[in-house]
Amino acid sequence: MLESGLGTLLTMTDETLRSVLEVNVVGAFNTIQAAAETMRLSGGSIIAISSIAGALGGRFRAAYASSKAALDMLVRSAADELGGFGIRINSIRPGVVESEATAMMFEHMPHIIDDYKKICR
Repeated sequence: MLESGLGTLLTMTDETLRSVLEVNVVGAFNTIQAAAETMRLSGGSIIAISSIAGALGGRFRAAYASSKAALDMLVRSAADELGGFGIRINSIRPGVVESEATAMMFEHMPHIIDDYKKICR
């Protein structure tokens, strides 16, 4: 489960953290940069997929939550910088998305279901 950025701080490796940051932050940075270069003359809109975990954190989600918090700040900074070119950039937090990672998360860490229920009230 560590490949998804879920796991304890005591067992997570630097490699896992770097991998999660590479996908969620560096990947988004590269995509935003490439899209902005194309949109610079005509404007446009960029949407990044974030997570409520970036605002709330939580047990066993340090790498994932940190990466989504970093993504949110990247989007804010990019919006400020690119707005002058008519480029709008936002992030959305779609909630829990059914996937292999979330299925494993709920199976191995059932308390997270209660955490999400509190958020959704």
